[in-house]
Formats: sequence, structure tokens, C-alpha cells
Amino acid sequence: MSKLSAGNILKPAASLLIICVVITFALAVTNNITSKKIEELQTQVEKQAMSRIIQADSYTECEVTLDGETYIYYTAGDPIKGYILTLSSAGYGGDVSVMTGINLDGTIASIEVLNASSETPGLGQNATKSGFSEQFFGKSGQLSVAKNATKDTEIDAITGATITSTSVTDSVNFALKLFEEIRKGM
Repeated sequence: MSKLSAGNILKPAASLLIICVVITFALAVTNNITSKKIEELQTQVEKQAMSRIIQADSYTECEVTLDGETYIYYTAGDPIKGYILTLSSAGYGGDVSVMTGINLDGTIASIEVLNASSETPGLGQNATKSGFSEQFFGKSGQLSVAKNATKDTEIDAITGATITSTSVTDSVNFALKLFEEIRKGM
């Protein structure tokens, strides 16, 4: 049987400490190198999505405040063709991010679900498909989710993904609410 000594304990502990410090430093350097590129790619993806939502030559970042919270939105074009807002709402598996384009008259120009990756594959992730998002085009006012929607203010829920459908609709409704606040400030 071997004896425990300070050397038998300190050598492996020191080795593990050195490994942890080196790995932490390597991760910090990697993060520093890649974070700017990731941010640039995310900005590029957002701009591409904006051009699909409302085509314009330029997009200008603006702010609107509602209930003490400040939100970022974009005006599309000069003269302004519409407004673009990106909001998130809690879905079944996590936040669902939705970009909403609103025409000058307050109707929805288009929406795009930017991220539903934490939703159930084959169910909630179907919110990213055009068949679901096309239901929002031209609508205005307070929208609701229904199974077998019949009213103009209803969105037909994705089968098996009512929570995700509601999440997307909540984001769009909040975008419409923010648009009304933007309109007041004009």
C-alpha cells in the first residue's frame, strides 16, 4: 500500500490547476477572436431578413419607449415604406424570435420567425415555415390563436404546437402595439 504524501497530492492538483488555467485562457482568446465575426454574421442575417420583410434601400435604427421599456425598431426606406420590429416571446422549449414588418397603414406586411430552434422538431419548429407565417399578412388589430381559425383576427394554430403558435402571435401583437406607440410619436 502506498503512503499519502504532500507530493502525491500536490503534483496532480497542480497539473489540473495548470490545465484549467490554460483552457480558460484559450477559451477567452477564442471568444475574443470569434465574437466580432459572430456579431457581424448576425447583423448580416438580420439585414437579409429585413429585406425579405419589407424591401427598401435603407433601414434606419430607431427607439420607442412603452411602459418605461425601450425597444429598437427599424424604419424601412426613405421615404418610409414601413416599420420592422424584432421581438421574442416564450415558446414551449424557450424563446421564439419573430421579425414583424408593418405597413404604414398598420397592417402586417410580413413576418419571419428568426429562431424557433428550442421548439419541438416537427411540431413547434414548423413555425418557421412560410405556410404558418403567411397567415399574418394583411392582418391588423389584436390577433388570437385558434384551432381551425375562421375569423379574420385569428391565426390557425400549428397542430401539436399551440404554445409555439401563441408565442409567435404574442410577438406580432406586441409589435403592433409598439407600432401604435410609434404612430403616436409621428
